[in-house]
Parts: sequence; structure tokens; C-alpha cells
Amino acid sequence: MITNKILEELFYYSHTKALFFLIIFIVFGRSFIENLKNKRNGWKRKAWINGIISAISFMILVLMPLKN
Repeated sequence: MITNKILEELFYYSHTKALFFLIIFIVFGRSFIENLKNKRNGWKRKAWINGIISAISFMILVLMPLKN
């Protein structure tokens, strides 16, 4: 049986983790924009990777609740 404690560990995150996800979102989002503007060798692959990582971190920030 799944207890409440296990669910809290899986689906809730602390303020420290939220700050970490915010930094990840900012860094990879900025890298996505730079790759999109410069269009150097392999820019499409780099833009996709950075965009996906940025989008995942944003979704975690938006959809997962914080611990009290």
C-alpha cells in the first residue's frame, strides 16, 4: 500500500529544489535563445536539447506543488 509519506516524497519538492529548477530553466532557456540567434554548426540539435530541458524544468515548477 502506498502511504502519504511516499507520495509526498515523490510529488512534492522543497524551496531549494524549486530554486534549482528555476536556475536550470533560466540557464537552458538563455542557451536556447543564443543557439537560435547564432545558428552555428549543430544549432538545431543544441536548440532542441536546451529547449526540452528548459520546458521540462518549467513544467516541474508549474505543475508540482511545493512542500509547506
